[in-house]
Amino acid sequence: MGYPRPQGRPAWALSPTNGPPDQEADAPTPNPVLIARILLWCQGAVSAVAVLLGVAGLALVLIFYVDSPLGGSAPPADFYDALAAIGVAILILVVGVAALAIGTVAFGVMVPSLILAARFGRRTNGVRVGTLVLEGIVCGLSLFASVSAAIDRATVPALALLPLAALSGAVFGLLLTPQAKDHFRL
Repeated sequence: MGYPRPQGRPAWALSPTNGPPDQEADAPTPNPVLIARILLWCQGAVSAVAVLLGVAGLALVLIFYVDSPLGGSAPPADFYDALAAIGVAILILVVGVAALAIGTVAFGVMVPSLILAARFGRRTNGVRVGTLVLEGIVCGLSLFASVSAAIDRATVPALALLPLAALSGAVFGLLLTPQAKDHFRL
């Protein structure tokens, strides 16, 4: 199976692509693949910023906890101080869970995005398929969350997720082009 070895060239001197002779390793990268790779790097960078925001949110929660009546050594003096402490505890819990969720989801998008973007140079079809699966999941979940937030009439979360869905959809669409399919070997 495969292509016959050219006469006069040892096996170790063959091109590393092991593909058809017209598919050489130094062939120029088609524009859709190049743009998809750049967008994948951008998605990883934006996810890294979201991870940093999640960590900053958790740090903010710790600061609030230490400065709140809950973090002090003295118990609340009266009923109103106790009520304020409960309100602060609920706020700390909500902000902490939101920051942890944002950081975890962003980390789950960041790592595969950066790994796949770094492996685009190998030109294997597994990288293309892996990127298509990742971007399909990210785009689908972003659109689902955006529609869900819009149904609840939460305008800011609904609009905040649309750029991520557009970015993922663009990478998905670029990798479905015939130039991208021909670039990656089977």
